[in-house]
Amino acid sequence: MNVKLGLYYVGIFILGLTACANPYRINFNSTKDRFPSWVENRLLPHPEKPQLRLTENIQSDGWGLFERGYFMVGYSKFDGPKIEVDLAIAQGAAAGAHVVLVQRKYAKTLTETVTVTHWPPSETTEIREKTDVSGGTRDRQVDRRVEITTSRGPETVYVPKQVDYYEHSATFWRKIDRPVFGGLVQDLTEDLRQKLQANRGLVVRAVMLDSPAFKADLLKGDIILKINDEPVPSAAQFYENLKIMAGKNISVSLLRGSNTINRIISLNP
Repeated sequence: MNVKLGLYYVGIFILGLTACANPYRINFNSTKDRFPSWVENRLLPHPEKPQLRLTENIQSDGWGLFERGYFMVGYSKFDGPKIEVDLAIAQGAAAGAHVVLVQRKYAKTLTETVTVTHWPPSETTEIREKTDVSGGTRDRQVDRRVEITTSRGPETVYVPKQVDYYEHSATFWRKIDRPVFGGLVQDLTEDLRQKLQANRGLVVRAVMLDSPAFKADLLKGDIILKINDEPVPSAAQFYENLKIMAGKNISVSLLRGSNTINRIISLNP
């Protein structure tokens, strides 16, 4: 076989093994099933290789990505020894991500037993003996040296080794084109229900730059109480309703601090 071709197949084989052992792939959880039905058609085409961003606060930087127009399409989380971040990039490419956000936090150090196999050197034994030799006018004795080489088999030993373990986290993000609303809202927490004495309301957790929600001056922390003078539905139903309301103007009544504010939002078509 041609040497270059042989190396090529070896490389493909190694890559295959790497993919099978990729913990970011094994622990990957898709979030696309949580998307409203209209989001999938607005996701931009993904690159062959996503951008890698290392972070010390994956949640805070994740909010920042959302504000810049990205949707999270999946996440991975697992504990283990230190590994190459290229594996996160490989999973990001498989998930169709534009950006991969990776955090690695030291967790603990464990002492593990590592198996080491080695081959001891061969041993040579020298034997000296006297041998009777006949010939000529009389018999005589001569010294003879014999060397015997003995090969020894492999030996296995168990060596203690300290291994650092980390908490590995990664989130995978895809850019969205012209979001209908551009705000991330969540249902009221139990504490807010008690405070407002109401079961329905949507808390604005983040706002995308230059989106309809951004241009209408919605702010993080606002609580939407009514849409078109009707009490708001659940967050899940609100996102589904956006498919029908796309391209229209909606009026929202929201609570900011202790003040009630009204806004008109021109939703993207």
